[in-house]
Amino acid sequence: MILLGVMGNPIEHSRSPEIHLEFARQHQLQIEYEKLLVPENGFREVANTFLERGSLGFNVTLPNKGDACQYVDQLSEDAKASQSVNTVVVEASGRLIGHNTDGLGLSRDIQSNLSWNMEGKSVLILGAGGAVRGVMASILKMKPGQLHVYNRTLEKAIQLEKQHPSTCLKAVSMENLLEGYDFVISGTSAGLLGGEIGLPSKIIGANTLCYDMIYAQTKTPFQAWCDKHNCQESVDGLGMLIEQAAQAFTLWTDCEVNTEAVIQKLRHTI
Repeated sequence: MILLGVMGNPIEHSRSPEIHLEFARQHQLQIEYEKLLVPENGFREVANTFLERGSLGFNVTLPNKGDACQYVDQLSEDAKASQSVNTVVVEASGRLIGHNTDGLGLSRDIQSNLSWNMEGKSVLILGAGGAVRGVMASILKMKPGQLHVYNRTLEKAIQLEKQHPSTCLKAVSMENLLEGYDFVISGTSAGLLGGEIGLPSKIIGANTLCYDMIYAQTKTPFQAWCDKHNCQESVDGLGMLIEQAAQAFTLWTDCEVNTEAVIQKLRHTI
């Protein structure tokens, strides 16, 4: 039996156990995948206790990705770039390696599942927190022609720009947002609690493709806002969730998985 899990707070909503059990079935692997609630300042204790039970590793969700970054012995390149860990792998030596699979999960969903091409296009990223830091390097690898980052606190967007020197990347204020971006990607929880999205509708054009990094049972508030302003298409982050999980599963087991089948199954059971 392979012991795996996901740590965070809140954690009850997590669909990671369903996803990884689907992956395990594809390879006839026996796994146990647990949800682990982390109390405030309790990450190290929960992680230590779980690893003592013989786990091969675990996933990490909010608000503990930074805690995991400090906890592991070594960071992968993606984890270093984002200063955020969502997957911990226990090597045969016992050494703990921290990875961030969010960026690859996003790029695989966008390029492989959706067949969207960002190369040379204008892209707007909303938010500059941990979710966006975790995917910024992967977005840059998709070679956008212009990549704007908007955050309500401009200084955070400027910090992100400084962390990823690129001629196409620029932190922008609301006044400098363009009309009709080719892509708008939301990495913020704006509107989740019923609040206003607080963005000018001009950013959405008839050909704009909109992507929300979160997922929900129905259209997310961001998707609904984009649809209201007549975007070409809006999607949520379920594909990203499953693609990043697939990368973690492969890191633990060396098994490649069919993500398309899992996306279709979970899409109909949300």
